[in-house]
Amino acid sequence: MTRRTRRLAWLIVPALVAPLVLCACAAQKSRQHTAAVEQLVADSPAAVGSKFEPISPEERLQILGENGHAPYTIGVGDGLRITGDTAFLKNFGETSGGEILPSTVKPDGNIYLPELGAVPARGLTVIELQAELRKRMLKYKENPFASVDVVQHHSQKFYVLGAVNNPGVYPVDGSVTLLGSFGLAGGASKQADMEQAYIVRESKILPVSLADMIKRGDMSRNITMRAGDLVFVPERADAKVYVVGEVKNPGPVPLVHGRLTLAAATAAAGGLNAESADINQVRIYRGGWGNPRVFTISAEEVYKYGESIYLRSGDRIMVAPTANASNARAAQLVLPYLNTALATVLGVVAVTR
Repeated sequence: MTRRTRRLAWLIVPALVAPLVLCACAAQKSRQHTAAVEQLVADSPAAVGSKFEPISPEERLQILGENGHAPYTIGVGDGLRITGDTAFLKNFGETSGGEILPSTVKPDGNIYLPELGAVPARGLTVIELQAELRKRMLKYKENPFASVDVVQHHSQKFYVLGAVNNPGVYPVDGSVTLLGSFGLAGGASKQADMEQAYIVRESKILPVSLADMIKRGDMSRNITMRAGDLVFVPERADAKVYVVGEVKNPGPVPLVHGRLTLAAATAAAGGLNAESADINQVRIYRGGWGNPRVFTISAEEVYKYGESIYLRSGDRIMVAPTANASNARAAQLVLPYLNTALATVLGVVAVTR
């Protein structure tokens, strides 16, 4: 290459590259974004706690029954064992051991016993049916004794559905509690969102938090299951935020039990790139992609207030690059083309000589 060609190259290259590769920049000065910080703190989701407020004794009695338990009511298809005075039962078709068999509740809701005939049983508790039997026996024996036990529970079912290992239909036997229902259903699956789980009884959501019982050990509302109860455990939503831009490890960061601070999300992404991040351009995009709310704060405010700013699922945190960092990246993309152009220019110069 001649001296003239070299001189021409030194004139061309700086003219093309200089605007793109300026790296020397003054130290960035942090600016305050007080209003944005206050809005972010105020817009933080509430901490996850008990899903339901305490209920009054009157509400408990009305909705849950005494201590959350209610006596079992006999239904069609249930098998009953009736026992009583042997001397008396022998007149009523005693089979063995002082029992009258069979005693299955028929579709009409009755049981049929020798001498006593049709005895209404559907809708009665065991105590109520015992009282009815003794009342009818009075004409045969003074102070008769009769005892009733439900030995086959076929009439009433409850349901455990959703994110459990063995969802299905289970029999109500008067003793299965909410905790027991989880045992029958094999427990919650890995994707279960216990905070959002609920129980429906007679078309009403009961004031019972499954998360309080299962995760926080509050057994005060471990109610007994009734016919038609529905226990539903939804799957946990894919809750995460996204940290992109000038951070060391950009990508999604999952929420832990529905909670994640801005400081934790930034730390999970490896922190800001010291050489390229614009410390005054940390943006949080919240809401739909079409018209999101945008909060702009500084890196200093992230570290100062980040533990007080809780993110919402779907938030996008973008750390913008400095102008010089953007120019340097552009230069990296353009330089291969500049080299080609320079070679072409030098070739033309050589030919014209």
